[in-house]
Parts: sequence; C-alpha cells; structure tokens
Amino acid sequence: MASQTPPPSPDLDRPACMAKLGLLPPYMPEDVEKAYLAKLKEIRPDLGGDPKPFYEVQTAYMQAKEYLKFRGDRRGWIAKRMDEYLATQELTEKLKAFGAEVETNFVDWLQKSFGEFAELTESILAIRLHDSGDGDNFINFLLANRDQLLSLERLDIAGCKISDAAVRQLSVFRRLRELDVSRTPITWQSLHIVQWLPELHEVNVAGTSLNWFTRRKLTAQLRRNRQAAETIRATHPTTVR
Repeated sequence: MASQTPPPSPDLDRPACMAKLGLLPPYMPEDVEKAYLAKLKEIRPDLGGDPKPFYEVQTAYMQAKEYLKFRGDRRGWIAKRMDEYLATQELTEKLKAFGAEVETNFVDWLQKSFGEFAELTESILAIRLHDSGDGDNFINFLLANRDQLLSLERLDIAGCKISDAAVRQLSVFRRLRELDVSRTPITWQSLHIVQWLPELHEVNVAGTSLNWFTRRKLTAQLRRNRQAAETIRATHPTTVR
C-alpha cells in the first residue's frame, strides 16, 4: 500500500511574525491585537528579567500589523514604500558624495510574503565618515534630512573637523545608540548630547583633548542611560497589569 503524503505544515506559508504570535490564517487585526496582549501576559515585561522575549513579541506585533496593511491594500502599501525607498536611495547617494559609507537594514521577514517588494522597506541605520575637513557641513546635511534618518543608530565621524555646536545638534536623532567622535577637536561642551539621547550607550572619545575627569563623567552618564533604558523596557506602557 502506497504511503500517503503528510499534510503540509501550518508554518510552511505562515509569516514568522504570525507564527510568533501563534496565529493561523485568516489573519484579522483584532486577532493580532488579542494575540499580542496574550503574549505580554505570558512574559510579563513589568517584572523585569530578560528583555529579549518582550522585544521579540513587540517586533512580531509591529510586523504583523504591517503585513495586514500590505495584504489589505497592496497598491497603496507599495506606492508608499516606493516613495520612501527612492528617497532613501537618493539620500544614500548624497551621503556617499561626502565620502561617507552607509549601512541600511533589510527586513528579512518581508521576503517570503512580499517578494520583490521586500527591499522597499530599506532604511539607513549607520553612517561612517572619517577624517573629513567638512564635518560641520556634513552634520548640517544630516540635520536637513533628519526626517529620513529616524532609524539612525550609529554615527562614526572619527577624525573629522567638527565643532561642539554641531555635535550638540545631533540630539535630534533620538535612536542614536553609538557615536564615534574619536580624534576630533571636541571639548566637554559636546557631551551634553549624552544627556539628551537616552538610547546613546556608547561614545568613543579616544584621541580627543577630554581630560580624565570628563571621561569619567561621560562613562557614568552612559551607565545611567543604560540603566534608564532597562527600566523603560521593564515598565513599557503596553504592559498588561
């Protein structure tokens, strides 16, 4: 007797975000919301502990909402993402004209469900420009395009000629986590930015004129930033009580 072919796995064509939330098709917005809240009850982020499960659920939730938007209105979704994608590509080319290196993200979870449109969600995560004598103009360019750099996490301007005033203006990039200003002419006045950027956890000041006391204060402030970030994660407003 011929063996029967086993039924396909329910995970075979299921987006990873829906699998993470424990959902099977058909997918409805209200089901996504219920599954997300149920997962939060399971992991209880308000009790602290390892933040990884919370971030995984949070990411899956955001991806699931985006997935539903795409499935509900493909043309509208693609048109909007196309505009964003082209704007990002244009900005990337302008940054490269300064001599900068640019790192973008690629949302892998879109590949299976959205096919060739996966790359349309690209955004700029990191920018690197070394030893430029035009550092202030470069920073002013970043500021002029800040609406397209909302996802910027890492900025490396080591060896560039920059002023304290220009560095302080980088506070508009609220997601900035790493800043390299090594070998630059900055003074302690630049470091006010550390207090204004709660996500900023690493600042490289090697090769600057900052004295040991200023560096010690910087280390202490960065430690406070990390502790505050951990507290925020543990008391996220979506926490179910």
